[in-house]
Amino acid sequence: MRSFIVGLALLASTPALATEDQLNNMLRVTSEQVAILKFCSPAYRIDERVSVDISKVAHDAVLREVWPGNGEAEMTNELRRRFDEVQATGTEQWCQAERTRMTEQGVPVFKN
Repeated sequence: MRSFIVGLALLASTPALATEDQLNNMLRVTSEQVAILKFCSPAYRIDERVSVDISKVAHDAVLREVWPGNGEAEMTNELRRRFDEVQATGTEQWCQAERTRMTEQGVPVFKN
């Protein structure tokens, strides 16, 4: 988990070196954590501090460092895309898949 946060922080601290894919990944990380908090917390115990910390590192990098003039629009579009994904997949199925993936990657967002 710590290496995951450190990796995001390093990427956020060197935005000029970030590729387009890495920037889009930061958007996706943020939207993923927002969706986990919004859709999964009724059924799962979520470590909100961990989830918010992960999201904040990526979010701040996108808005402040990488796309200062366009970051908010990019973030809004990504959140819309993510919420549509959750709805299309189904909340329960999406949350189960996220929980499995995060657990396998050692990211302790889900407590149960």
